Amino acid sequence: MDIGLVLWYSAFIMAKVEHPAVDSPTRREREYYVKDIFSVPNAISATGLGLVLYGARKFDTGKRTHDARTVRTAIMMMAGGRLLDLLDGKAARCLHQESDLGAAVDAVGDKCGMLAIGTAMARHNIIPKPVVGMIAAKNTINAAATAYYGLGHTEAIRTPKAGKLSMAADNVAIAAYMAEKCARKGSKMERVAHTVAVGSVALGAVLGIAAAKDYLTGHYAKAKDYSKSTKSTSAANTPARQHHIRMRRKRRVRG
Repeated sequence: MDIGLVLWYSAFIMAKVEHPAVDSPTRREREYYVKDIFSVPNAISATGLGLVLYGARKFDTGKRTHDARTVRTAIMMMAGGRLLDLLDGKAARCLHQESDLGAAVDAVGDKCGMLAIGTAMARHNIIPKPVVGMIAAKNTINAAATAYYGLGHTEAIRTPKAGKLSMAADNVAIAAYMAEKCARKGSKMERVAHTVAVGSVALGAVLGIAAAKDYLTGHYAKAKDYSKSTKSTSAANTPARQHHIRMRRKRRVRG
């Protein structure tokens, strides 16, 4: 093979890596508006994060005081908070309140919530500390890469698909570790929960590597252009209303 062709192809690949498809005309600019702060999806995100943070603190208190009822309440609060995090995006789409600010609030809430839950679980040896360290490392790398990328570019970005799947795997792993601790020693539930936890951690690690690569190279998901669904249709583009003319029937004259 011609060495010149190899060098040219290598330079082309490097250019694609260094300058990902961010200059594509299909990508739109980031838009932040004050009105986007007070939206239903943001309220859901804030409520979910509040439940997680308060639940994590309550969980720590219940564990230290050996109050099983407080621990159960805290677990329900944290689970409810993470459930709300799954609903904010759906609420934004259903209510046509999607925004770049809302996407940022959702991403920050995800990472803060996972950090709070992971720290509380690791403090009481429910989740192995290496697992919490891996989750924290993934979120730190991704957050730092997003901040760095956002300062140098103005287009709207969304979390890569690998990042979302990695976060989902981490959520399953945390829930499985909690189920393992709640199960009776030596029971089938304990074994199943442990298997699910280990498998989810492994899957989250693989997806986390793929997500980190996307974050570090700037290959974010393209933000949807939702202006068409939120803006009313112009009257000029609306077809004229056709009026139905009722035709009178001619009366037949008999004679």
